[in-house]
Amino acid sequence: GGDYHGPLRMRTALANDYLTPLAQTFSQIGAANVLRLAEPLGVTLLERGSGSAELLFSGGDVDPLALAQGYATLANQGVRIGARLGAQSDLRPLMVLSAVDRDGRAWLEPPQSETQSVLSAPLAYLVHAVLSDETARWASLGHPNPLEIGRPAAAKVGATADGGQAWAVGYTPQRLSLIWLSRMQDDNNQRMEPRAAAGVWHAVMQYA
Repeated sequence: GGDYHGPLRMRTALANDYLTPLAQTFSQIGAANVLRLAEPLGVTLLERGSGSAELLFSGGDVDPLALAQGYATLANQGVRIGARLGAQSDLRPLMVLSAVDRDGRAWLEPPQSETQSVLSAPLAYLVHAVLSDETARWASLGHPNPLEIGRPAAAKVGATADGGQAWAVGYTPQRLSLIWLSRMQDDNNQRMEPRAAAGVWHAVMQYA
């Protein structure tokens, strides 16, 4: 963002998208290790890019459904939930649970749902504690802000470097939702603001 914040706790850097300390940590751990640790959560980059900390700034593409599954795994205390679809060996989230005709006959039965522990519960809780820390994100989002829904909720917003896409994802123990906004292909001047995505997320979570 161009501002110098001095020494920061990782909690503060993550909650406010201060990318420089995150990039330093990314480099220390190693890009390959970070990507390897993310994959059990269901988060796989569609483009691995340079394999360096530049992924945080110009990054690789992530499927929104896979991103939602990653956060759901944190919400489930490190347990991944899904089904094995076709020849795939890992658990994938289900888009369609069932399909019936107007007479009530089933056209599609959902695959058997499975669970898999991919992260220790204490580590999942530590990440959850950061994502649900309302005061930690006040520096960038202010107070009150759309990620505050009147009950404990873990949430995160993000945007692409060119401002063409923005998203908000978050959960309570009962519900998770991810909102993704993208500008029209022929409108290069419109920026998608994370706060707008957060506002939609807030409304969806309150309704749910």
